[in-house]
Amino acid sequence: MTGRRENYPFPHRGGYKQGFLPNRSREKMNRDLQHLYESWKALYLTTEGCLEGELRVSGGNCYQFGTCSEGTGYGMLLSVYMANAQNHAHEEFDSIFRYYKNHSLPECGLMRWEADRTGKDLSEYVAPDGDLDVAFALLAAHRQWGSEGEICYLEEGKTLVGNLMAYTVNKPQYLIARAQLENPEGLSWDYTMSSYQIPAYARLFAEITGDAGWKEVRDAAYRLFAYFYKLNPDTALAPFVFHLDTFGPGGGKPYVFSYDSCRVPWRTALDYLWYGTDETGLAHDYPHRNAVWFSRYMESLNWDFDRVSERFLLSGMPVSEKCSPRNIAAMLAPAAMVDESTRELLDRSYDYLSRQEPMLEWPGDYFQDTLVLLGMLTITGNMPNFYTTEPYPADKAL
Repeated sequence: MTGRRENYPFPHRGGYKQGFLPNRSREKMNRDLQHLYESWKALYLTTEGCLEGELRVSGGNCYQFGTCSEGTGYGMLLSVYMANAQNHAHEEFDSIFRYYKNHSLPECGLMRWEADRTGKDLSEYVAPDGDLDVAFALLAAHRQWGSEGEICYLEEGKTLVGNLMAYTVNKPQYLIARAQLENPEGLSWDYTMSSYQIPAYARLFAEITGDAGWKEVRDAAYRLFAYFYKLNPDTALAPFVFHLDTFGPGGGKPYVFSYDSCRVPWRTALDYLWYGTDETGLAHDYPHRNAVWFSRYMESLNWDFDRVSERFLLSGMPVSEKCSPRNIAAMLAPAAMVDESTRELLDRSYDYLSRQEPMLEWPGDYFQDTLVLLGMLTITGNMPNFYTTEPYPADKAL
């Protein structure tokens, strides 16, 4: 049943093992995050096109108000971390997961990429970053609420992790891709996306399931990041897509740092915040290099975040006259947490992000607004690893 007491209620007291938080009071940061979360839910969490007992994350104008698997994963991440007695997040978590299950492909147990606002599925392929977030959120939910209720979070999470290994880990490279799924559209899938590689999750999946293949996945992610670090040592930026074998351009897509790959600094910084450098120094050095580059770029803009470009060459040169500040700033901010030398970027990023209000028009909409919320969740210290943190239930709170 839902409504059980949280073992890790928001705001989180566990923090991170490494890294730095903004020089702002924890009380202010928690208030700002709570306000942003409430505003985001009011705009993007909906029952439209859902069956009874379901909720979904609306894709706003980005997806004609339909839903994608990516947004579903984000919704479950936010629910499990923002859960407390006031936020009703446990019920929302279960409702979003029911939507996920009802829109999954039966042959692989992973969610179809997109459904429209009426609930009609629009695709028969999987973009696995959303499924990775769902799998992690289920494992986190097991620690948050236990697995004795209607949904056995631990077993559902372990099953999903197994499906991801079977269908989305491209072997022998061990990079996350779509190459081993059924391909009815005849697409060339010899490429994948840098933002699919999430080393912190891979480490946890290996620990929970005992599947050593997930260690291979983590190692493969860092081989990839090491390649881009060496390719452009001043920035270490990763492209949107790349060829699975050569790491060069692939899939007919621009070889640039932009909307999708902007999430890589967040994903790698989280690995450092949770685990440090006990397995690779790149867990620190890769996001740190991203943050050093972005600090220089922001100085060139006189710290005017509203002027941040939507697209960059891997050398760091902006190549678009359009701006997309919310998603870029939100995902570079966690990278500034890994080293004291980029504290100015962290503090200024926090001030910028905390002023943003979700909206369906530029510079907002589903993708930008959701990444702002996820970035704020991380930099305020509210995305700890429940598996390395002792519980602090509300009745024991200080």
